[in-house]
Amino acid sequence: VKVKAVEMSDNNNNNNINNNNSIIINAAVGSTNPVKVKAVETALRQILSSKDDDIQLVVTQHNVPSGVADQPVGNQETKLGAKNRALHMKQQQVKDGADIYVGL
Repeated sequence: VKVKAVEMSDNNNNNNINNNNSIIINAAVGSTNPVKVKAVETALRQILSSKDDDIQLVVTQHNVPSGVADQPVGNQETKLGAKNRALHMKQQQVKDGADIYVGL
């Protein structure tokens, strides 16, 4: 699995097949924290590597609101913030859309 992190300003092609007949999976991460983005890349790479070697993973990072405090208190508020980030990206159709939306 090839993993490429791209900046939000990069122009991603939402066509899910590239010229090499590889499947392209676009994952949008609701964070600009490099540790969180790398964690998502690593997790998705591990999941996808067991599926097909011809998958290219493109991870984009996005600064989106969580709707909770900057330092959420407790699991409930933390989960709500993550859910809000993922839903916000999906509702706004971040860039040209994504196959996976991850809120952290």
